[in-house]
Amino acid sequence: MVNQKEFVMNSCNKADILKRIQEFREYTGMAKSTLAESIGIEQTTLNNQFLGKRSLSLDVIVGLLSNFSELSAEWLLRDRGDMLISKFGETVEGVSLKYSERI
Repeated sequence: MVNQKEFVMNSCNKADILKRIQEFREYTGMAKSTLAESIGIEQTTLNNQFLGKRSLSLDVIVGLLSNFSELSAEWLLRDRGDMLISKFGETVEGVSLKYSERI
């Protein structure tokens, strides 16, 4: 049986998802403009979503998960697990996501 309190805490919440997107952006060292460009949206659209002037769009979520395969969907959407997915037996700490190193 699902604990009601646990269910509420782990549900998808747009404001919390936006906070995790911001956390991911800061972790990677990307400017907002670079993040917006990398997921195919205008910077003003992304800014308005961060400010709450626009609702979080599915395009942002899909763009992030499609372009940053190391980003954990479970972490982004539900805040479960680590931000980064380990690959090929690497530890999460061994996965480097610094944007400057990706290009």
